[in-house]
Amino acid sequence: MNGAGSVSSYDPVTGERLWFVNHKTEVAACTMAFDDARVYASGNVPEKEWLCIRADGEGDVADSHVEWRTDKRVTYVPSPLVHQGRLFFVTDGGMAFCVDAESGEEVWKHRLPGSFIASPVLAGNNIYATAENGTTFVFTAGPKFDEQARNDLGEACYATPAISGDQFYVRTAKHLYCIADDEPYASTPTAQTAQSRGNSIK
Repeated sequence: MNGAGSVSSYDPVTGERLWFVNHKTEVAACTMAFDDARVYASGNVPEKEWLCIRADGEGDVADSHVEWRTDKRVTYVPSPLVHQGRLFFVTDGGMAFCVDAESGEEVWKHRLPGSFIASPVLAGNNIYATAENGTTFVFTAGPKFDEQARNDLGEACYATPAISGDQFYVRTAKHLYCIADDEPYASTPTAQTAQSRGNSIK
């Protein structure tokens, strides 16, 4: 868990704190990312900080298990994700980043038009990042930025998309969309398919 002043690990059965790392951030809005060995925490208020911590420690592990930390390229509300050794995230202001998960070194960055509250999601080898204006940017989760599609639903979107099987759900300010290759699933006026408005997501 990442919270005011520290990242901490707890035993889910007993609630006992296993390890912790103190930091300078008092507000952490996004969910942490993780892989098989590490956790990744980002905070923004009042000071920015990224932390990469090996998750097998005990007690205060600030000097033994922090693999990298930085006050650069910090995301606040949108949560990061890890895929095949790379950490991907989109900042609130629309900068998309890929960094090496182990070293923290920047692999690429790319400006996406708009601002972001929703978190990017991963399906297959593509990342879907939805801006506040309802545009979803689809790009490859790889070592270079490669945009696959750009889909505009035409209304505000603040919620993170959800994926179930081959169906992609997007909740905008006025509608709930189910986007899929099959026949439309919509049965009420509050649910539509992107195909009905001429949009598609690859």
